[in-house]
Amino acid sequence: MTTDKTLSDNQILQEISKNERILEHPSLGKIRLRFPTLEIQRKIDNLVRTKKKILKETKDEIPDPSAPNGIKYIPAYKSREVLLKEYIDLGWWSKEQEEKLDELSRNQILLMAELELLGFEDENHIYAGINEIRETLLKTVVENAEDKERARTSIVNVTVLGSAPPEEDIKFIKENAPSTDTDELINNIFILNRLFNAYSKLAQNYSELIKLQAEQSSLFADSWQEQLQYFTRLAQVYYCVELADEKAPLWSSILELEEDPNSEKVMWAFNELAMFWQGITDDTREKVNKYSFTVRRNTEPQHSEELPEETKSLNDGNLQDNEQIVSSVVLDTTKT
Repeated sequence: MTTDKTLSDNQILQEISKNERILEHPSLGKIRLRFPTLEIQRKIDNLVRTKKKILKETKDEIPDPSAPNGIKYIPAYKSREVLLKEYIDLGWWSKEQEEKLDELSRNQILLMAELELLGFEDENHIYAGINEIRETLLKTVVENAEDKERARTSIVNVTVLGSAPPEEDIKFIKENAPSTDTDELINNIFILNRLFNAYSKLAQNYSELIKLQAEQSSLFADSWQEQLQYFTRLAQVYYCVELADEKAPLWSSILELEEDPNSEKVMWAFNELAMFWQGITDDTREKVNKYSFTVRRNTEPQHSEELPEETKSLNDGNLQDNEQIVSSVVLDTTKT
C-alpha cells in the first residue's frame, strides 16, 4: 500500500512540475494533457462568456395570434431553476429525487471505501476464496466427523455467499474440526461475506444512481447552465489536449470540436483531461477498474439447499465508460 501511494505521489509531482501527462491513443498517437496557463485560461473565459451571452439571448419563435405579428419570442434555453419548478409542478421531478441523488452519490463513495479497507481485489477473488475454503473444509471436517452428511450440509450452509453463516452450523464445524486452523477459515468466510455484500450493495447503488442521473440529465439538458457547462468542457479540451509531437490541438477550431460526430473521441478527451486535473493516477485508475459491473444483477442471497455458482460473474457486462465514475472538472460558469 505504501509503495503504491509513493508511486502515485511521484506521478502527480512529476506531472505537476512538467504541467503535462503524456498518453498513447491507439489511433491519435501520442497525446499531451496540461493545465491551462493564465493566457489559456483567459481565452477559455472569453469563449465561455460569449457563449453564455448567446445562450441567454437566443430566442425561439412560436405562433401567437394575440401578438402583433402573430409570433411570440421565448427564451430558447431556460434556467435550471425555472425548469425545476416546471417539472415539480408537472410531477416529472422532485426535491426528494434531488436528495436521493445526493444520497446515492455519497453511498457510492462510502461503499467503495469500505471495499478498499476490506482488501477487495475483484469479484473473482471472492468466489475463488469461498471455493477454496469450502474444499478445505470438505476435506478436513467431513473426514474427521462421524456424521459426514451433517458435516457436508453444514459446510455448504456456511459457504453460501450473501447470507449470514448459521451459528449452529459454525458450531458443528468447529466441534468436528481436526485443528484450530478451522477458526481462521471461519473468520475468512465472514470477511468474504462482507466483501460480497458490500460489492452487491455497490452494484445496486450504482444501478439506482445511473438511472436517476440519466433521468435528471434528460430533463435538464436543455437548461442554459447545462449547455454552458458542456461548452466549457469543450473549451477546456480544445486548449488543454493536444498532439504531443506537433504541439497542436486535436481539432482545428472550437467549432470543429463542437460539431465532431466522433463522440467516442470527444468523450475520451473529456475523461482523460478530467482524470489528469483531478490527480487520478494510473494506480487509482486500476483500483476504479476493479469495480466492473452492470446495472442488471441479482443481489439476493443464494439458497443453502444448493451449492452457489461462484464461477458465474456478478456482472453480465462491463461498467460503462469512465465518464460514469469520474466527474469532469469545469469552471464555475453556470451562475446567473
